[in-house]
Parts: sequence; structure tokens; C-alpha cells
Amino acid sequence: MLNISVPPLQVLPSQGSDRLLQPFWDYLLFHHRPLVSSPFFPVMLAFSSYFLFSVPFAIVDLLGERVPSFHQYKIQPDRQPTVGMMAKSFLTALYNHVFFLLPTVIIGMLILPTPDLPQDAPTVYKICIDGLAALLIFDTQYYIWHFIHHKNPHLYRTIHAIHHEYMAPFSWSTQQLSIPEILSVGLWSNQDPVLLKCHPMTMWCVIVFSVWMSVEDHIGYDLPWSLNHLVPFGLLSGTSAHDMHHQKPNSNYAPFFSHWDRIFGTAVPLRKKTVKKITHRMNTLAGTGTQRQPTRVEDPPELGLVNRAKDLPESEQETRADDPSRLNEMAPEEAPEQEPSKDIAEGPPESKLATPRVTASATSDPILKNLSAEIPPWPDHVPFTISDSPTNGKSNRWLRLCFGATGWS
Repeated sequence: MLNISVPPLQVLPSQGSDRLLQPFWDYLLFHHRPLVSSPFFPVMLAFSSYFLFSVPFAIVDLLGERVPSFHQYKIQPDRQPTVGMMAKSFLTALYNHVFFLLPTVIIGMLILPTPDLPQDAPTVYKICIDGLAALLIFDTQYYIWHFIHHKNPHLYRTIHAIHHEYMAPFSWSTQQLSIPEILSVGLWSNQDPVLLKCHPMTMWCVIVFSVWMSVEDHIGYDLPWSLNHLVPFGLLSGTSAHDMHHQKPNSNYAPFFSHWDRIFGTAVPLRKKTVKKITHRMNTLAGTGTQRQPTRVEDPPELGLVNRAKDLPESEQETRADDPSRLNEMAPEEAPEQEPSKDIAEGPPESKLATPRVTASATSDPILKNLSAEIPPWPDHVPFTISDSPTNGKSNRWLRLCFGATGWS
């Protein structure tokens, strides 16, 4: 008699189920049960989703203006991530997963029993309801955690500052997190569905969907087909809100939804015109944008007008010299370009460099003066580092002058 081994009952497909997802669930149990039942599967699913979702936007970032259909939606077009920045963010995420998340799962296997997978698949309605509940709970947890770590200077510097290394986020920077933060996020992502007694398929859907929303928040492109534009009533915060959070950290703390920021008054909409003016003025003062006549910080603004009057015809010089108030009548096009003096162009020795604190009332720059009224100040505990600045730190004196003029620390 032919001996045919019969699979155990727990791996046999369920019979008589009219649920839409039951055939797919039976396929997973029959062909991939060791994989999907492994405690490592949620971690692998989260990291693979992060990788697959980030790659297309990384390619778009590297192509830049060569893809105008995407580049036109870039929120901060003057700030493009480099290959080195992308590599650093990805390797940070990989390091955290390999050396901390996976060992945490191993410890959990030794402490907690491995749950059995159910035979029945969930309904689509059950996945949507339980998944929405898990996302709302995670959104609340992270809003509180995020708010506390921005308000506490010590927690911000030691735990959360690494995520704010770049003022213009990009897809790979989604998981550029410190070890305590990645462990907190991983704990909530995996345990919230368990506490809600969600189906394993629901938990996996929540993981993939939350990773997608996180990556979309950091891509730096306000695409018209993003989820925040597709979901009505502004229920989702979206890319623009989180991009504004990286520019103004005391705002838009919620990761997914917008209700907590609205309730507590921390919601700040994106103002692209303001962002462009800030970036242009910073690049100008740093010497990487449109060049302007260099003047000493301590020189009064009227000095430039007096010097420009010397280039007038002699008769006009005498006329205006008799009436000093007419020095200001000189039109911008009348002023020829002047070569900066040697001492100003070269600058003083490094030992004599100082970082003057210029307020909006003291500066003569009308754009910076107007920006001070448009944007509230940054928190004092935010460290002044702009790693993705075009100057890359070599002109910090001018950068601090720029941000000092707008009241930022």
C-alpha cells in the first residue's frame, strides 16, 4: 500500500470560507508558514518596505532638474541630497536594524511565547478598522514622544537631534534615527496591533502602510497624488507639514494625522515663498548665490551711498554734496559694480573673527527684516548645524548672521 504522508491539520487550507482574502491567506500558510510565522518577519518586512519605497525617490533626487516633472514639486529645490548623505542615512538604518532590532527580537523570543497563526483570514473591513485604530494609537504615542523630545534640550540633543541633521529631508533620512528612537518606534509598531488583538495580516498591513507614509513624509516633494492630497479635509499631515517641521522644528509633531497638531496649536502650514527667500538670502550672504557688495557688519548702511556718489560726474557730485539728503536719489542702475577692497575680500585673520548677533531691527536687509515677522523663532536648544547647506559649514559666520537676523538660534 502506498504510504502518503498527510500534512498536519494546521497547515491545511481552511474549507468553506467566503472571505475575500482567504485564498491568499491559505497560500501563505501552506507555502510560506515558516517565514510568516517567524518573529523576525515583521522586522524584515519593515526594512524591506523602507528600502523599496526609498529607492525610486533616491533616483529622482539624484537626477534632480533632469526630471522636471518631479523637480517642479520639490519643496526646497536649492537643497539636493548627495550620495554621501544618502549612504549615511541608509547605513544608519541598516546598523540599527542588524545590531539592535534583531537582537531585541531574539530576546523577545526567549521571554514571550510565539503565537500560532489563525486558520481564518480577516475581512477587508476588519483590516481597515483595526488598522486605522492601530495607526491612531501610534500617531498619539509618537506625538507625545516627539513633543517631549523637542521641548527637553537634553533629550533632543542625545536622542532626536540625529534625525534633524538635514533641514531638507529625503527618502533615506526617514529612518536616520537614534537607537532609543528606533527601538521605541519598533515597539509601538509591533505591539499596538497585538494589544488590539489584530489579525497578523492586519499587523503586516499596518507596518507596510506606516512605512510608506513615513517615507512619503520625508521625500521632500509635495506631489499632487500624495496621500494627504487624496484624503479629504486635511486629515493627514503629509509631506509639506513634515518638511516644514524640519525647517521649523517646534511645529507639526504628528507623524501621520493632523488632528493633534490642530488641537494643540502646533500645526504650521508650509510657506514655499518664505522658504525660497530664506534659502536665497542665506546663499547670498554665504557667497554661493547672487553676489552682493560685501560690507563690514559694523559699517553703517549710509556709507555705501556716500562711496557710490563718488562715481557721479563732478558737477553732480558738487550738487549732491551741497545737499547730503540727495545722496539717496541715486538709482540702482547708476551704481557701477565695485571691486571689494582687499581687506574685506580676504577677511580678517581667523583669530580675530567674531560672530556678531544682528537683530532684525539692526539689519539693513529688508528681506530678512520682513522674514522676522513671518516666521516664529526656532527653539534655543536646536543646534545650529546645516549639513546639507551648499557651503557645508565653511561659512558658518555668514550663516549665523543670516539666521541671527531672523531671530533663529
